[in-house]
Amino acid sequence: MSDGSEDDDSPRVRGEGHSTARDVLLAGVAQALLAGLADETAHWIAQFAVWLYEMLVSYL
Repeated sequence: MSDGSEDDDSPRVRGEGHSTARDVLLAGVAQALLAGLADETAHWIAQFAVWLYEMLVSYL
């Protein structure tokens, strides 16, 4: 028995409960940018580690 507080037949608001194509596209672009940034950051961290190793070895 329903008291009317929940209406199962109510129309859904656009974008409520599911992702739109725009949301998915924007999330994909953001993810690609962050992946590129992470790749670049990993490269520079590795370069710094090599430089630091060479500095330490040259002073020994």
